[in-house]
Amino acid sequence: MSRWLDRRTGREVWILDAERAADWPAEAPWSSKKFGLLFAARHVVEIGAMARRALDQGMAFAAAWGPGCAMMEDAFDEAIVAQRPDETEHDAVFTTSHADESLEEALDFFLEIDPARDHVPECGAWVILPLGTELRERFTRALARRGAVTSPPAP
Repeated sequence: MSRWLDRRTGREVWILDAERAADWPAEAPWSSKKFGLLFAARHVVEIGAMARRALDQGMAFAAAWGPGCAMMEDAFDEAIVAQRPDETEHDAVFTTSHADESLEEALDFFLEIDPARDHVPECGAWVILPLGTELRERFTRALARRGAVTSPPAP
């Protein structure tokens, strides 16, 4: 896991180490109550359980990138509808997918979008869950090209 500061937006970014969606942490290593999530995979994977756990931990925004990312966005949407049936436009958990964008374009969008209004004050972490070493390294390079800098892990 690595922790970054995106100097363009001032956002704290976490890149998690994962080989599969089930590697989502049981406890969030970031301290903010809310977070945005960018999920990236080289193939379609089952993410329903991970999406539910992320929602329980405060996910305020979810983006998906990679082949089949529209299906993964649907899995996020299904979890949101099941767990948050009374959400409003002000506290909705937004989702997006980025099938026709490069990894860098999806990252730029993710780091520059705001969650729904009521989530903004508590949304202090922007978490990237790339499955596999190759994708993790690509996100690391993309963050560095954006001018982001690594920062020490939270205590």
